[in-house]
Amino acid sequence: MMRRISADPRKTGEPLSTDNVPAEDRAVVNFATFQLFSIIYLEKFAVGPLKFQISVPLLIMFVSLVWMIVTRSVTFSSTRISLYLIFVSCCLFAQVLANSVGSIPSMAELFLLYAFMTTSAPLSEAGYRRVLDNFIKLMIVPAVIILIQYGIQKITGRGDPISMTYLLPKSVLMQGYTYEAHFPNWNSPFQRPNGFFFLEPSFASFFTASAAIIELTFFRRPFFVIFTLIATALTQGGTGVTLLVLASPALLARESRRIVVPLVIVTVVGVFLAYLSGIQLPLISRLGELDQSSVGAGYESSGALRLIIPWNNLIELLSNPSYLFTGTGAGSTGPSLGNPWPILKLTREYGIIAMISYVVFVASAFTGKYNVPLKIAAWVVFNFTGGYLLDPSLILFFSVVFCIIEPVTRDKEVEEFGYKWRNRLVAGLGGPSGRPSESRRAQQSAEKHSSLVSR
Repeated sequence: MMRRISADPRKTGEPLSTDNVPAEDRAVVNFATFQLFSIIYLEKFAVGPLKFQISVPLLIMFVSLVWMIVTRSVTFSSTRISLYLIFVSCCLFAQVLANSVGSIPSMAELFLLYAFMTTSAPLSEAGYRRVLDNFIKLMIVPAVIILIQYGIQKITGRGDPISMTYLLPKSVLMQGYTYEAHFPNWNSPFQRPNGFFFLEPSFASFFTASAAIIELTFFRRPFFVIFTLIATALTQGGTGVTLLVLASPALLARESRRIVVPLVIVTVVGVFLAYLSGIQLPLISRLGELDQSSVGAGYESSGALRLIIPWNNLIELLSNPSYLFTGTGAGSTGPSLGNPWPILKLTREYGIIAMISYVVFVASAFTGKYNVPLKIAAWVVFNFTGGYLLDPSLILFFSVVFCIIEPVTRDKEVEEFGYKWRNRLVAGLGGPSGRPSESRRAQQSAEKHSSLVSR
């Protein structure tokens, strides 16, 4: 099964009107849009006891996806489901060797969350781009709130006036997150904007940056580009800026030198002048959090918790032969690991082999020649900047944008290569060479797409 998209989506000339989305794609487009809505606007909501809360977007995704599978609108990727089963088997085998049941809720949550990444629903390129366009537009309201949160605080000198924390009881809000993150110090009145709906400013910056990257990759509408970039900067979140920095090489690689060189020069000069002027720049202003020179500093700063401490612990575990096949058991990770990366948490609880099987499985969900800048950036941020292993918001977002919706088009270069070698083979056997007529090729493409959708 070939699932490819043109390397440069701007060359396709696909209009963005819903009328151009094939009728057979609309059920998946509506499903994906609804899931993105719940991931963004219901991110803070949960049900169940405080010690074991279940994310509302997770429940919505589970119920909706079961229905889509029953109606055969969504199917499974054979490659990803095979790698997923290997990953699950490695985890269960590690638990047997550890001679410990471990935390059953922790294992159940792990297996359920990543099962979403095994699903697939091939779309036309028009349908795929429609979902991405809907995601960008769903981010308008949170981005506007970010601007308001920042502006009011700067004008009044007081804290964030727009907060969900004091409006709803703890029993319906996800716990364990820093809703109000003060900046530049924890006792400062200024609170980094979180867009009201997001768990933390870092999540708000991740989603606004993702919208900016998608906009730059597919649509290039000046208003949305500038709007999402400004919102990302105003969150003061290092996550979103890191995402943009990591995606920038892949984005710039698509441009001509006449655009790249001046843009890089202006950016470097602008950052340098802002630094000299004492302006608090996102990410750069937080590099001091990596300092561990004083006692306890590493455990008091977000940067050290997210980067330095997990790195040191991962190196220690990888050099320990006793962690090759098994770990200390599911749910056994403590605060000593900082804010553990997914690979660190898996190595500690299930062993190195299970961690490798996880890396291979998740990497398969980030493959494909579409949305490459965001995939590269999201892969690094998710795996190496925080404890996101069991985070429903990001995993569900990846499942929808990278796995469930997959554009299916004929890769022109592969097609031409196939015709060339087929003609050589036919000519060598004494038969007529040539290639199908344009109408025949169009018919073949339509038949293929219809077959994929029906599956």
